[in-house]
Amino acid sequence: MFNMKNILAVSLITAATAVVLSVATFSDVTSVPFIQDVNAQGAQNLIQGPITRATGNDTFGGEEIGSYAVIHDNNKIQVSIGVDVQPTVADNVLEAWLVDVRTGYYHSLGMLDSDGKLSLIQSMVNPYVYDQIVITEEPADNLEPNPAETIGGAEIPSPFGTMR
Repeated sequence: MFNMKNILAVSLITAATAVVLSVATFSDVTSVPFIQDVNAQGAQNLIQGPITRATGNDTFGGEEIGSYAVIHDNNKIQVSIGVDVQPTVADNVLEAWLVDVRTGYYHSLGMLDSDGKLSLIQSMVNPYVYDQIVITEEPADNLEPNPAETIGGAEIPSPFGTMR
């Protein structure tokens, strides 16, 4: 399994009506200590799970190739992704997406670094319309805004995929 020692995660600290997000190093997003540490710091809206290889038609369930963690609070989300795969073509890159399965819309989260990691904080009008996290392999110089070959992904559980 992929060890994500160098990925950045978020500890959510709430004070009155303000939410402060800060970045902290964690070992493995699927580990119990990580979940306990984040929850102890106030991250009550944590969703995490494995990223598995695509089995066709944007369905997942093949071998585990990484993991993800999402901390959400209304329209703010923190997404941390780590995969243990590399592009199959020398000049290609891996890109992460949020997908609204109902409409087929793909929202790019950006390119994973050379270690297969991505961490970001984003404010969105409604992040809960998205059902999946998808990893694709793209040409590095690709100007096409749509995703190319799906490598893997995950279904994001409720409350994601519920606000239509």
